[in-house]
Amino acid sequence: MHKIAAEGSYTGQVFSETGTLLGTFSLVYDKKNAATQAQIDLSAFDTLTQVNLNKPAFQSPPAFVTGQDGIVIFFISGAHSGLYATLAGSDTKPVFDSRKLDKGDAVVFRLITQGNYTVTDTAGQVLNVTVNAPPVNGKYPALADQQPVMITLDATGFTPGAAAIDPLQVIVVGIGVSTSLDLTN
Repeated sequence: MHKIAAEGSYTGQVFSETGTLLGTFSLVYDKKNAATQAQIDLSAFDTLTQVNLNKPAFQSPPAFVTGQDGIVIFFISGAHSGLYATLAGSDTKPVFDSRKLDKGDAVVFRLITQGNYTVTDTAGQVLNVTVNAPPVNGKYPALADQQPVMITLDATGFTPGAAAIDPLQVIVVGIGVSTSLDLTN
């Protein structure tokens, strides 16, 4: 999640892990618009992912609008890793790169597979996450019954430094320092 600082028109690009441009989009931030956020699915720019999900790929660059506070949510709905997005203003100056998070940004994880994960920031600070096994009956807990786990990251590290969650339980990392994050299993 990123909050755009200034109203205006922006051009976005979505890239694969190797830096291949997968597609572009436009984004308008107008405080008078009623939209509370723009939601941009990065996996929708990958033709192969869309074919596998039996969804149509974008035929032309999509347009998004956000209003009020300028919130943009970038997410990945398909099984994918390494996608990233950039935003540039009308002067083509970059204003956001999802690989370079800043104070005020937030990252949300939903992990499905049981196991141990680490989230590491640029400074080498680590958040340990354990995804618990599903109940014996094999059913995941109802998502509506799960509270998100809130984590903060500042210059001293992640607080708390570890979390145990159920499969699909939300982890929100509030970013308080310029960084990037890497999730590994």
